[in-house]
Formats: sequence, structure tokens, C-alpha cells
Amino acid sequence: MEHLTHCLANAGAQLRQSIRDAERVQEEHAAELRVLRTPGLGVGCRRCGAAVGVWCRPVDGAVAPRTLHVVRLADAEVRS
Repeated sequence: MEHLTHCLANAGAQLRQSIRDAERVQEEHAAELRVLRTPGLGVGCRRCGAAVGVWCRPVDGAVAPRTLHVVRLADAEVRS
């Protein structure tokens, strides 16, 4: 009976770890898809400081840019 109790207690911890691993892999996959769809997201932006995989932030005013900053696209060597 003690062995069964120990196994069940350990199963909960293993399940929680598996859920965390699945969520991490899902986020990594989503980030890879964002970079594939918008290649400029593969590098950080020197103009606004946006991190890799994060859309550019506004630098002048409160309006978010509709495209990535030109500096970022040049750094990513994106050709149009």
C-alpha cells in the first residue's frame, strides 16, 4: 500500500513537469512560427529595443509601428 501511495504522489509531480515541458515547447514552436512568418523578428531591434520574437515598439509618439523598423530588417538581412 505504501508503494502505491508513493507512486501516486510521484505521478502528480511527473504530470506537472510534463505540463510545464509541453507549454515550453509550445511557446518555442510559436516563436519559431513568428520568425518564419516575419523574418525580421529573428533579431532584436536596435531602434526601439524590442527583443527577438517581439514586435517593434513605438519610439516617436504612441502609435505602434505597422512594420518592423528598417534597422531591424537590415540587421536580419531581409530582402524585399
